[in-house]
Amino acid sequence: MPKLNTTVKAVRIDNDKLAEIESRLGGQTFNAWFNEIIDKFLGGSVKKSIVNEGKPVIPNELEEIEGMVAFSGLTMKQFWDDIAYKLNEGVLMFTSTGTEVACEPWVEEMKDVCKDKGIPVEKAVQMVMKL
Repeated sequence: MPKLNTTVKAVRIDNDKLAEIESRLGGQTFNAWFNEIIDKFLGGSVKKSIVNEGKPVIPNELEEIEGMVAFSGLTMKQFWDDIAYKLNEGVLMFTSTGTEVACEPWVEEMKDVCKDKGIPVEKAVQMVMKL
């Protein structure tokens, strides 16, 4: 039974898109799904994505990334190509706890040797660079 404090709002949705949405929802109704999206949006876990004066609104996180990339002298394409390459090579991994950068096996071994010898890794690397 519908709530008493609700409003019916007509929304135009492309028939093909609606059919695709309904097929992905399984047994859930469109109305229930849409109300979940509204709750997430109001709770702040879904960002507003609109077009402003013909230009997409870019979330702050993307603006920060673009600034860092520009500072590095790379283009956005070069940056994303590098990320894709590192993901494919297993050097960069996204996990449920965050982002991890994998090191070559010898790096871990060098850390262990330095620890056993009581030498800071940075000092050992500086000594090798002077050779």
